[in-house]
Amino acid sequence: LFKFKSKRLQIQVEGGVYCYFVVDTHITIKYKMNPAEKEELQTILAHLLIPANETRKKAEERLKVISKNPSIILGLLEQLHLSADPAVRQLAAVLLRKRVTVHWMKLPEEHKEGVKQILLDKIVQEPTSIVRRAAADVVAVVAKHTVPAGQWPTLLGFLMEC
Repeated sequence: LFKFKSKRLQIQVEGGVYCYFVVDTHITIKYKMNPAEKEELQTILAHLLIPANETRKKAEERLKVISKNPSIILGLLEQLHLSADPAVRQLAAVLLRKRVTVHWMKLPEEHKEGVKQILLDKIVQEPTSIVRRAAADVVAVVAKHTVPAGQWPTLLGFLMEC
């Protein structure tokens, strides 16, 4: 569940081991992903960038398996924000764009609100232009699901400020 406390956002998922990441000084996300899964996602993303076909193919197969779980959205969002490698951040955004279409309707409303805010913050804070554009592509996909239904009224204000 997301809990809004002033400018602090917290996602709390019942059961399992939790990982935390701070998006900025105002947003903290807590979600279900054990350290092994988190490390596996990091490894998968790194292997997807390797030119060796066999390594990349194994990573693609494993990604298909873990992408069936909606928590992949939060894992990719974490990689988009925290990875030191711009190529990994860009790949995380590209994969997030593809997976958010599949899992958006499965996410609880509280999670959707958090994802939207984090994506907007990432666009503002990302120093690498190609990663910023990839994050903006994710925003565009999310907007297709939310704006027509009136579920993202703050987006227009954000765009006007940019």
